[in-house]
This record gives sequence, C-alpha cells and structure tokens, in this order.
Amino acid sequence: MFWGPKHALLEVRDWRGGYEDDGDPQNGWWLDNAWAEGGCCIDLDNRHLALYGGEDIECDILWLETYLRLLKYTWKGWTIEWSWGELGQIACCAGVTGDKLEEIDCKITSRPSDIDWYIDKYLFDIPDKRYSGSSTLSVLSKGEIRAAFTCESEPEAMLTVEGRIGRLLDHLQPSPLVRDDDEFLMGSLHLDFDKREIWVWRTWDNHIDIDLPAYWSGWKLFDCKYHYRKFYSSVPRFIEFVPRSEDLYIQKIRDWVCKDKDYFAPHRLALEERERLFEEVRAQYRSDNPTPRILPEL
Repeated sequence: MFWGPKHALLEVRDWRGGYEDDGDPQNGWWLDNAWAEGGCCIDLDNRHLALYGGEDIECDILWLETYLRLLKYTWKGWTIEWSWGELGQIACCAGVTGDKLEEIDCKITSRPSDIDWYIDKYLFDIPDKRYSGSSTLSVLSKGEIRAAFTCESEPEAMLTVEGRIGRLLDHLQPSPLVRDDDEFLMGSLHLDFDKREIWVWRTWDNHIDIDLPAYWSGWKLFDCKYHYRKFYSSVPRFIEFVPRSEDLYIQKIRDWVCKDKDYFAPHRLALEERERLFEEVRAQYRSDNPTPRILPEL
C-alpha cells in the first residue's frame, strides 16, 4: 500500500484468488480476524484507505506512526485509517453488515492455561532486560513504585493470575526501568493498589474490551487502548526510554518496502523505481519537517 493508489490498485486486483463472486463484499468470501494477517479497503468514492497488517510494523507503534506519516505523501488527498479492529473493521469499511460482519469480526483472545508455568518459566524469562521484553508490569503500593519488563505481548493477560498476583510482585524492582532498544514496547500494565486502579495500553487486540476476572472486582479499569502517551502521562513515571531519531524508523521502512524480493514487490514496480520513489517521499517529508522528531514523544 505504501506506493499510492495507482500501484495499490494494480496489486489488489490479483488478491481475489480465483474465487467467483458477484463483486458485492456482502456476498464475497472472507477470512476472519483469527486467520487474516492483513487487509485493506480502498474506497475510491470517498478517497479513503483503511489498512492493517505486518507483524513488525503492528508490534512497534513508533514504526507504525512514522509509516502513517509517510503514507500521507503517497496517498495525497486521501484520508488514511489504521484498522486496529483488524479484518472486521476492513469489512465494515467495505460495506459488510449483519451476521456476515459478525462472523468476520470474531474476537478471540489467548490467555495462559498453566498459570504456574506462566509465572515461573515464561513471564520474566528475559535474557537482557534492557533490550528485550514485550511489555512492562508496574505496581504502586504504599507510595512505592516497582516495575519489570515482561515477555507478555498482551499485558492485560497478566490480570488472569488473579490471587497469585503476589508472585509477580516478587519479580519487580525499584523504578525507573531503562529501555535502550530500537523496538518500542507492545504495551504496559500498571496496578495502583493504593487507589485500586488498573491502567493498561496495548497494540494487539486493543479493539477487544478487557473482561476483568472476578478477583479484580471493585477495581477501576482505565484501558488506554493504543494511546500510549495517555498511559505514560497518567501513571507515575516508572520507565525511561533512551531517545531515538525518527530517521531510524524511516530507514526501517525503506529497508522493508525496498527489499529486492519478488513477493515484496508491488505489481509492475521494479526495485530501482521503488528506491527512487522512496527517496522522493523522504525528501518531501524532510522538507516539511526539517528537524527529525525524537521518539518516543512523551
């Protein structure tokens, strides 16, 4: 989708995969949120693009934000929407309704089945706590804040340990944590025992409402969805991020969209042409934004 509507339309015309239909999205064959890894809806009438997909970009919100900023230069005059609701949101944009939409928009979450293994063998098994870890757990109790990096990509899943939460607290350390990594976090969970508040932000499945286990009855939930700035400005500071220039993420995007692989190449757009077009976009963006942003902007 990066190269704009002309090339995108050439590409998606081959996506139907030979399935016969009448061209009506309501009657077409769809995957669902559980199986689809990406999708888009190109609304030519309203000049609106909805899209999602790609593990790297979807797991790193700083990369995603930079990608969407660049996309405005190749989709000039279009509105652009990232589909946090995955394929269900794409189907809705395409006009699918009723039972068909409900079938596509299935909401499936994965939760640990063996809580003891989850706590003792998985959650905090991080070789280098500066450079890895998908999320954080932080706790405020009696005015003291402690935190740790975790391997959990869906931080709300940590709430399912319920009464064994004390075993998680044993792994926490005095703040601040320091994150020195090119990859941003996928989410954070903050438990305020003094106010009985739960704060969370997450990239994956943030369109699915959190169903609090019974153990947390009486606690107030603040689900920030993908709004990480709201989360970090609302809870006590427990982590410091080593700043990175947005140029790092721009280069990551270039490396991805200009790979010399046939299956990464948009239809009829050669590698040399992609490299030339990308440098034009980069130059236009830098002309409009002379000073590179320092990320994350908290």
